[in-house]
Amino acid sequence: MKRKQPRLGVDLGGVVIDKYAIDPKTGVRYPRQHPDIPEVKDAFDALFTLNTLGVQIYTVSSGGLEVERGRKTWLARHKFFERTHVPAWNLRFCEERKNKLIWCKHLGITHFVDDRAEVLSALASDVPYLYLFRPRPRLNGEGEAHGPEPFMERSETWHELTRLLIRDIEAYQLKLGRVAERLTGLDEADEEP
Repeated sequence: MKRKQPRLGVDLGGVVIDKYAIDPKTGVRYPRQHPDIPEVKDAFDALFTLNTLGVQIYTVSSGGLEVERGRKTWLARHKFFERTHVPAWNLRFCEERKNKLIWCKHLGITHFVDDRAEVLSALASDVPYLYLFRPRPRLNGEGEAHGPEPFMERSETWHELTRLLIRDIEAYQLKLGRVAERLTGLDEADEEP
């Protein structure tokens, strides 16, 4: 039986791209899809570190063609792929947030980071490790439609998130090792006369 290696899915807006950043020139938030929006503090370094540990990383983002073009421009301008070593072909887009589940199933994502609890709730049946990153109140002043659920880890910084991810990836790999040992033991028991 082939072991399923850990695969990390990461949303872009709010997790890698700091969509809440204030433009120092105007004192207000950057317009959507603006190429000068900064990266979330420590996001690139954390993804580079996880990549060097052998974690396969995919970005899974939602939005129409305009959003996709804007995000691709942003990623190129900020040299995302060069700085994180995430392969450019690991970039995925879907029209609607609810369709992130399709990509997660297709890619075999085991760990996923998003800034929206409702997205993570939709992934809960298929992705074993879920991380709610810096959830923010909606513009109308209301909080998230869903708060963090017991099956989600909440993190406010990439430093904290990286520790959680490494801990959970190591636990996942250990669990895979135990399953593989049991399966090997079963195979050997079947072979004995």
